[in-house]
Amino acid sequence: MTFQTVPQNAAQPTKIRRPPLRVRELGVIGVLLLEIALFAFLVHRSTIDPATGQGDWLFLEKQNLLAIVVDAAVIGIATVGVTMVIIAGGIDLSVGGVIALAGVITAGMLRAGQPIPAAVGAALLAGIAVGASAAALVTFVELPPFIATLALMLIARGLAFVLSGGADWSIGDKAPLFTDAFGDGRLLGLPYPALVLIVVAALCAWLLARTAWGRQIFAVGGNEIGAHYAGVDVRRIKWSVYVLSGALAALAGVVYAAKYGTGRSDAASGYELDAVAAAVVGGASLAGGRGSIIGAVLGAVIFTTLRTGLSQVTGASAYQDVIVGMVVIAAVVVDRLIQRRVNR
Repeated sequence: MTFQTVPQNAAQPTKIRRPPLRVRELGVIGVLLLEIALFAFLVHRSTIDPATGQGDWLFLEKQNLLAIVVDAAVIGIATVGVTMVIIAGGIDLSVGGVIALAGVITAGMLRAGQPIPAAVGAALLAGIAVGASAAALVTFVELPPFIATLALMLIARGLAFVLSGGADWSIGDKAPLFTDAFGDGRLLGLPYPALVLIVVAALCAWLLARTAWGRQIFAVGGNEIGAHYAGVDVRRIKWSVYVLSGALAALAGVVYAAKYGTGRSDAASGYELDAVAAAVVGGASLAGGRGSIIGAVLGAVIFTTLRTGLSQVTGASAYQDVIVGMVVIAAVVVDRLIQRRVNR
């Protein structure tokens, strides 16, 4: 879309009134608690010994819950970036490919004897490059964000395959401190991947709520043309959120490689849809202008809990993709119904 130039002294955007999301977030917490209770019961039933009539509450064991938190951290970090893009009125489907590419780059550099900061920096630069490419395609070439980011997802995953030759690159013996810390390490009782997610989510939530840049993101997503005539540099905002999303997806790839001790071109398959669905479940609107970082993180935990629980219930793992797909559809349908009600 081409805009006319506006005077430099144009009125600055007023503070955007955003619908309160605390009720939505409390609802998401309620859904998460119900989900945990349901899977605790189902897993318990599936482990009952016919001879003794006794079962185990395996799902509620501390190690299982911590494993869910660690798995949710990877998708959660990427979901934060995707949520920022959605609030600005776009969408980012490249994150799964970026996670794989960043993981392969991290593993490859560590296997080559490069220091950890260099490997992490190279992975982040790759994510930033993908995000910048998405921004260029959306703002200058004016491709639909869905098409642009879907193509970049395929390109990033293809590059990961080319770099690794399709092999799994193990890094456990190349950087044991790195993999040990993100594999089983704890700080204040929390796994390191969870701490990274907390820091990322807290920072982005603060930026959205307390800075002019955050208000402008909501303004662009709510009414792009109106934001432009209020003096907002729409292209700059779109560039910033896509680059941030690429960087956070790359950070998720680094955490993935460190957690599993390997770089794989097929890593994070399907994460792009989980990230979008988690953002929507957490309160983001696909129409733009509305979203919550806290809600998005809770949405990521919900989807991780769903996948973990289904894999532990006897006979349910075969239906995992079917059930997750139905939940994604339900999340989008609910978002559309809410949007229609808001627009009345």
